Amino acid sequence: MFLITKKAQAAMEFLMTYGWAILVVLIAIGALAYFGVLNPDRFLPEKCIIASGSGLYCYDHNAFPGSGVNLRIQNVLTEPLVITGIILTDPDIVCSFSGSTTIPKDGIEDFTVACSGLNRDQKIKADISISYNKVGGLTKTASGNLVTKAASTISSLSICQNAQDGSLCGGLDLVFGEGYQAACCSEHSLCC
Repeated sequence: MFLITKKAQAAMEFLMTYGWAILVVLIAIGALAYFGVLNPDRFLPEKCIIASGSGLYCYDHNAFPGSGVNLRIQNVLTEPLVITGIILTDPDIVCSFSGSTTIPKDGIEDFTVACSGLNRDQKIKADISISYNKVGGLTKTASGNLVTKAASTISSLSICQNAQDGSLCGGLDLVFGEGYQAACCSEHSLCC
């Protein structure tokens, strides 16, 4: 009977020692998760994917709080396509583009999808819906996903200052992309 008690005591000590160690590890993991260190959104790569079979390819993308999300879309088909609308669905922001832009066969076009509620450094995880048709054809919809982060700073103070001093503000959007002049105005009160 004394031998059974010794084994039981050894087993309890073993479980208690490792139990406390496991508890400490779980508390440490919980603290890291609580403070956002283990947030999976921080580790998601940026991507822009449009479903294959549509003939559209998301060639490049970026996001700026002043102008919205810029998508560079390539038509990989052998005939021109007309893009009639782009909608990005994200719980925190509303983004849409409407118009009629023709992408020639094997051509690339840039689209600025205007967004309301887009802030600096904001993570965007949106579903893409693109309405398009072949010239003279019926409207189709291509879907996809976009994961990106809005830029933390959009414009450079020295570039904005030099543009204002040289009366070149109108060319900022041509050289640095659409929305750069608006960014100079909102961030530095220049070129307004």
